[in-house]
Amino acid sequence: MIAEAQQRVSGVCRSVQTGHASVKRGVLHSPIALLEQDKKHKQIARDQAAAAVERDEARKRRRLELDAEASAVRQARAHKTCRVCRARVHRGGKSWHTCPCQMFVVCPTCRASLAAAGVISGHLGVCSTGDAEEGA
Repeated sequence: MIAEAQQRVSGVCRSVQTGHASVKRGVLHSPIALLEQDKKHKQIARDQAAAAVERDEARKRRRLELDAEASAVRQARAHKTCRVCRARVHRGGKSWHTCPCQMFVVCPTCRASLAAAGVISGHLGVCSTGDAEEGA
């Protein structure tokens, strides 16, 4: 550390250097003071590196949380999609045919079709809540 400081002082006239100056050049300093300053600079660098790692981990955790929330939203929307036409999404209303399990809905347009009767009876065969009821 002390040898490095002496080399910097002697080499200042020969080349232009950039970076963080820990001590004033061309002035005599105590070796103990130089060691203390170096220790402080290294501690600051370690603290900044640890803070950067912590920020990266927090970003990753937040990204995982956001991905989980987005997945839950997509799944909820899929459960509210008409099981016959797969085009309409239930946003409320009493004319939709819904199962008490809240996982099966049929839109009012498809409810009257023959295809809906087969789909509804197929769901009732595997649904654990029993009969389907009409309404939201």
